[in-house]
Amino acid sequence: MKKEANVFKIPAIIAGEEVLIEVDVISLDIPMLFSKTELKNHDMVLYMLEDKAQVRGQMIMLNTTSAGHYLLPLIPTSEQIMKVEDVCVINLKEASSKEQLKSLEKLHKQFGHRPKKAFIDLLKSAESYTA
Repeated sequence: MKKEANVFKIPAIIAGEEVLIEVDVISLDIPMLFSKTELKNHDMVLYMLEDKAQVRGQMIMLNTTSAGHYLLPLIPTSEQIMKVEDVCVINLKEASSKEQLKSLEKLHKQFGHRPKKAFIDLLKSAESYTA
């Protein structure tokens, strides 16, 4: 079996903290697994008898897959999801350069640090892009 690895950094939330996780994507149908080194890098302590982990000082209950692997939540919980009233609504075409930059940086973060082309396509579809 040929394994072609591509390394990516993906945004995640671990124990309430935004992090970037470096992953190797391979051409096999397997779940994303954390190495012991990666677990140590995130200050994780497993309590297997209780199905929980201490992560960066915070205790997290762990679910398991049908194969018995632990599942670590990597996306925001409902309490962490941004509220509508916290979202900045701005007309980019009429905003000052400073407001445009601030809003574009916020969009870039909200959309998971997308590549430049994907970001430009998004702005074009919103009719907010000028070269």
